[in-house]
Amino acid sequence: MESKKNEAIQVFMNHYNCCQAVVLAHKDLIRQYHPELDDSSLERMAVAFGGGVAGSGGICGALSGLCMVLGLISTEDFMDPAFKQKQRDDIKELMDAFENRFGSINCRDIRDNINLEPFFENDPDNKELYAQKPCNACVSYASDLISGFLSK
Repeated sequence: MESKKNEAIQVFMNHYNCCQAVVLAHKDLIRQYHPELDDSSLERMAVAFGGGVAGSGGICGALSGLCMVLGLISTEDFMDPAFKQKQRDDIKELMDAFENRFGSINCRDIRDNINLEPFFENDPDNKELYAQKPCNACVSYASDLISGFLSK
């Protein structure tokens, strides 16, 4: 799913926010479960989550996008308490991985303290894009986490 990471970066570079970038990069996957969701609906759903929810610096929009994607592709009964707990546990595991990578799940903290060196080393083809807009690192990593989750 390398292409999803690169697609998310490209969407972000085209003036969408971080949440929209993650969601729109996975729109084909989402549409397998929800064909009624067109690009405009997905864009609108994710628009307020950029910059840490309405620009507040709260939870990272890329991480919110990851949660949206995984929620939208769930096929279980969302009212089932066992499924709800499994979904929470899965998301918590991914949130922990995100926090381990960036030192926080909050946009404000990540933007102020991001270390791009690991991204420069692990993804040299996108080094310039990470340097230009550090949030590309979050968009990229959220997409990687989705890919890893789906390959389990």
